[in-house]
Amino acid sequence: MSNNDLLGRLGNMQDDSEFYTPMPTGYRRGHHKYVVVVGTVMSGLGKGIFSSSLAKLL
Repeated sequence: MSNNDLLGRLGNMQDDSEFYTPMPTGYRRGHHKYVVVVGTVMSGLGKGIFSSSLAKLL
């Protein structure tokens, strides 16, 4: 299954009968957040930790 198929199905899916849905609460189609974290090769671990922490907060 490709990503486009999955996203297409999610756009038309109703979650009233499902306990789990991969769509986060408050999701609105077309409203995305992008964060770019840049730095040197030496700070790769720090970028990963920062990115995952920020993603969890958002």
